[in-house]
Amino acid sequence: MKKKAISKRTVTKSPSLYDRIRGILESAQASVARSVNSTQVVANWLIGREIVEEEQHGRHKAEYGDQLIAALSARLQRKFDGGYSATNL
Repeated sequence: MKKKAISKRTVTKSPSLYDRIRGILESAQASVARSVNSTQVVANWLIGREIVEEEQHGRHKAEYGDQLIAALSARLQRKFDGGYSATNL
């Protein structure tokens, strides 16, 4: 007589309620971070465009004014607590 092979099924335990909720929150956080990063990139690009347009006044090349950048930097840093140094702008 042949013996039947006993199948060894792996019983997988479904994720706990905690694990499922943690996964939802982690996914949401990652999505928010991507959204914030994209929005900040657009904001920085628009800021750069505004600065260039202000400095160039329609001319092909700007006569760069350090005073404009320094004054803008000081005002932005007072309002937004840093991150807008003259170098960054």
